[in-house]
Amino acid sequence: MRTTCLILAVLFVLTGWSAARAVDRGSGQTGDPSQPLKIDLHRGLMSLLSMADAHLSSIMSSLRAAAVTEEVRSGDWNRLRDLLVEIMKEQIPSVVLYIRPDGSYFNSEMGLTGKNVRDRPYFARLVSGREVVGELVVSLSTGKKAAVLAVPMIKDGTFVGAIGASVYLERLSDRLAKEIALPANMVFFALNDRGETALHSNPKWLLEEPAKMRSETLALSVREILAKKEGTTSYEFEGQDKVVEFAVSPLTGWHVALGFTARK
Repeated sequence: MRTTCLILAVLFVLTGWSAARAVDRGSGQTGDPSQPLKIDLHRGLMSLLSMADAHLSSIMSSLRAAAVTEEVRSGDWNRLRDLLVEIMKEQIPSVVLYIRPDGSYFNSEMGLTGKNVRDRPYFARLVSGREVVGELVVSLSTGKKAAVLAVPMIKDGTFVGAIGASVYLERLSDRLAKEIALPANMVFFALNDRGETALHSNPKWLLEEPAKMRSETLALSVREILAKKEGTTSYEFEGQDKVVEFAVSPLTGWHVALGFTARK
């Protein structure tokens, strides 16, 4: 099902980009050259949203299925590690996590990490029995920029641990750029509610806060993107004028934007 959704989304957005280019070449117009792309911008944004959510939703489904297995319920890392690694093989590159009730945790690269996540905001949510989808962090154990997805395990009303994945933001961003065949003059990004960059077509901006990047128009656009569920905005950044359409992911709550560089 996940594969089918991704294939349909890819075909949808590629058709849009091709149509836009065909109109641009065939019109011979010298007016607003960005108009053909504007026609398909909404379609592209919806495809980008669908792809991102499909990848992360698939990971969450795998974690939920694993959380009820005997191996995971045992709490024995030696028993549950292989199962978690196996179910993540076809997913976006990630580090698999097993979090113990005291916040100490194992991951698939190091085993017991010697680190503790009890001070992470998402840990309190897990303890209360709530899932975590897309919490942005710099990993304590790997130092990489990641989004945490995790499923709590509750026994007799008590938190007994959680399993999760630390999804590499750069790998997810790169995958999405390839899947939508992002044209060179286009950009995408996603912000969480704190204005931190969760996804970006240029990975160097991951986890940065664009509202603080010395562009007054960008700061205004960020405020607009975070305040509204959807819309279109424009800003100047690094000497280029950008026009983006944005919408909110129903899965992560990230504010996802797709746009292009306007020709001057």
